[in-house]
Order: sequence, then structure tokens, then C-alpha cells
Amino acid sequence: DETAKAEIIMLTKAVYARDESILEAYTKGRQASLDKFATIYERLGPRFDHFFFESEVWERGKELVEQHVGDIFTQSAGAVVYEGEQDGLHTRVFINSAGVTTYEAKDLGLAYAKRERWEFDESISVTAVEQDQYFKVVFAALGKIDDWFIGKMKNIPHGMMQLADGKMSSRKGKVISGEDLLNEARDTALEKMKDNESIAGDVETADQVGVAAIKYLVLKQSIGKNITYDLERALSFEGDSGPYLQYTTARINSVLEKARAAGVEAGVANVPEVPYEIEKLIYRYPEVVREAAAQYEPHTLVTYLTELAGTFNTFYAYEKIADASDEYAPYKAAVAVAVRQTLKNGLWVLAIKAPERM
Repeated sequence: DETAKAEIIMLTKAVYARDESILEAYTKGRQASLDKFATIYERLGPRFDHFFFESEVWERGKELVEQHVGDIFTQSAGAVVYEGEQDGLHTRVFINSAGVTTYEAKDLGLAYAKRERWEFDESISVTAVEQDQYFKVVFAALGKIDDWFIGKMKNIPHGMMQLADGKMSSRKGKVISGEDLLNEARDTALEKMKDNESIAGDVETADQVGVAAIKYLVLKQSIGKNITYDLERALSFEGDSGPYLQYTTARINSVLEKARAAGVEAGVANVPEVPYEIEKLIYRYPEVVREAAAQYEPHTLVTYLTELAGTFNTFYAYEKIADASDEYAPYKAAVAVAVRQTLKNGLWVLAIKAPERM
């Protein structure tokens, strides 16, 4: 719709010009968006130290580009571009023919704003895989403006979530909002929990289970790969899912309660000569976390925690813990305590809560 397009361009220019006739509506609209995001963040659990707004960085970005027209940037058909071919990349527009800064120029201003707030060793952007080449061009231009940034800027591309029959697309009408995704996961978890008297109707636990299902679904994939949305599988309590890890943690709570009721307290006074296989897994935890962090690959930790939970369930199937007549029962209980703590630690790293009961 050419009429709508013209109006959008007019409104955009008015926002950049800080036109008083539109500024109040713009500010209210932005705050409404931020408030809505806050309700979703509260469920998901992230914490942000600071928000950088485009309105705070675009002018700096435009100045940087204009200062380097001729030596770094080039005039082209009324726009200002960076010719990325010189770096084996591609050309991108930093100021368009209407004189409006693009995201490229804004990201230049953002880099300086970040450095002024925190003189960082490394700045990491996390965006869709489609943006990876975009950031290579932006970082190349930024490094030529100021070599301080060279080697300090990194983009980690993530895949896209897709439905079983293909990619979600707002243009095609095949899209699920983040909030709908969370609500569907919570409601499905509630339905699965209804037969368990201790947690039936517990909306808070259901929400934690739903969030765990979605986070696990995303994090189990290596970085850059697409995620297929399959909620039924994601909410399974039988392995390869976030709820399975939560369930194993809650199950250990129950096992230890039974052990105490039978007079068995966790202790290491009497140690078996041969270590259990699961002890070797527990020992690896710090190494796995270091590797996942160093490689920016959370799926490494997800895979490890799933293996740990499965190994514990096998361990419990063959070893008696709540048996006071077994001389090694206290040690087995201590192993269970260590597994529970390791699972909780790993889930915390992944920002997944571990309910006490499930």
C-alpha cells in the first residue's frame, strides 16, 4: 500500500527529528512495548543491567559515518555505503538516500556507547543466523574507524524456530508469539500434572515446567541450527527434555526423603572400593561448563545433564538407597545428593528452575 508506506516514512522521519507532535505517542508506544517485554522476561528469568535505545545511538553512528566519507565510506546514489567487497564481504548502506541512518550506522554508535559504559574485553551480539554477514560488514567498518574494536566484537548467530511443516513467518501468517508459546507450554504442563495430587493445579510449577521445555528445546541444538517446535516431545518426562531434568531432580528429593524415613542419612564414612559410573560423570561437570562457555555452545551442557540424569535413574534402578541394612546406603545417598546438586547447578547455568516436587 503506497499510501501506508508514505505515511510510515513520514512518521519515521518525524521520530528522528523529535517532532513534538508525534513524540508523546512514540514514547507511550515504546513504554507499552517495554512493559510487555518485562512481563515475559519475568517468566523467562533474564536480568538486564542496562538498555541501549536506538534513539541514544543513531546520531553518534551518523556522525561517525559522515566523518569518514571518502576514506572508509562511499557516496552512492545519494546514500552512504561501505564497500565490503574489499574485505571479501558485500556492500551495505549506512545512511540511506533520505538521510536516515540504517541499523548499520546505529550499531557503530552502539559499539561506542557500550565502550563508554563498560570498557569491555569482548562484546557479543546474539542474533538470527541471517544477520551473520551483516555483522561482519559492520565490524569490518568499525575496525577501520577505530582499531581498538578489532578482535573485541563477536556475533553469535542462532537458528530460527520453525513449525513441523516449516519456518514460522509473520508475513505468511504462520507465526506464534513468544507469549502464546509460553502459555501453551504452561497449559499443557498443567494438563499433564492434573493426576498428581501433590502438584495438580499448581500454576507456578506448570509455568516453570513449560519454560524449561522451551528453553531445553532451544538450547539442545548447536548454535546456528534451526529448532523444530514440537511441544509434546519437549514436555516429555522420559528423557531428552527440560522437564525430564527437573523431574529427576525432584525424584532425588523424594528418594532422599524415603532414605531419611528409613534411618539412612547421607555420609561418606564407608566408601565402596569401586566407584560408581555416575561418580565419574559428576567429576566432569566443571570441565563441561568451561568447555560450553569457551565454545559458546550451551548444548554441550544440555547433553551432559541429560546423560547425568539418565545415569542416575539407572543407578537408582539397581542400587538400594533407602535400605538401612545396606552398609553402603549412606554413601549411595551422598552420591544422590551430589547428583541433585550438580543437576541444580547445571539447570541454573541454563536459567532453568528446578521445582522441589513434580
